[in-house]
Amino acid sequence: MYVDESGDPGTHDPANPHSSGSRHYIVTGIIIPTDTWSNNLKILASLRSRLKSNYGFPARKELHGAQIINPRNDPAFSSIGTRLVRNKMYLECMEYYAKNMSELEIINIHLDKMNPRSVKNLSGVNVQDLTWTRLLERCQTFLSKNDGLGIIFADDTNETQLRNLIRKMRKYHYVGSAYGSGGRPANTSNIIEDPIIRNSQQSYLIQVADMTSHILYRKLYPKPSYKKYKTEQIFDVLDTVLVKSAHASCPYGQGIVRV
Repeated sequence: MYVDESGDPGTHDPANPHSSGSRHYIVTGIIIPTDTWSNNLKILASLRSRLKSNYGFPARKELHGAQIINPRNDPAFSSIGTRLVRNKMYLECMEYYAKNMSELEIINIHLDKMNPRSVKNLSGVNVQDLTWTRLLERCQTFLSKNDGLGIIFADDTNETQLRNLIRKMRKYHYVGSAYGSGGRPANTSNIIEDPIIRNSQQSYLIQVADMTSHILYRKLYPKPSYKKYKTEQIFDVLDTVLVKSAHASCPYGQGIVRV
């Protein structure tokens, strides 16, 4: 599973939104079977050639969701064209992932810091641990149902904190009942080794996770000025590859786990 985040796990102050952490924290896991890894790498390399041919986007440049939407003076992204053209390229990438990547499955975890679902408030709560715990639980469920073992590749994050969390959950983890009583042990024994931290610039698959988490953010927090480009609808083309069982009660019917 290749993982990247949108937003940050820092404290959000609605009175000072530009000088505090983001309101949202989204963690996306891209799952591929090991025996499809080589084929998926070739598929993503073919996409890069296609983007270079169709949009002039450099083949070795990192694909970064936020910069496609808002280039921030990065010539590799701004030279793609107008916002309409950049949205078209984003949509084309997501459609390509959904249609061509072998046995791709995606898990998404979302925390709205102004309205958390699983706790009354976030005072004293480790946001990264809270959100990643939900991702690792769903990863473990996915692996156990498919009788498989898995390993985590994550973009730059707090490596020590994530390593400690995974080691703790592997040794012992308890999941409460959805009905408010009882529960069960659910240690993450199918997730092997410590997480491997990768620079997203060096991993096509982490870039897929980056683009997915960012476009989910654009869906959940739509910007009025982007509505004419239908930016908030791009995420929906991934519908067929989403692990909807991750949250059967997702209001969008897309398995998005609300923390």
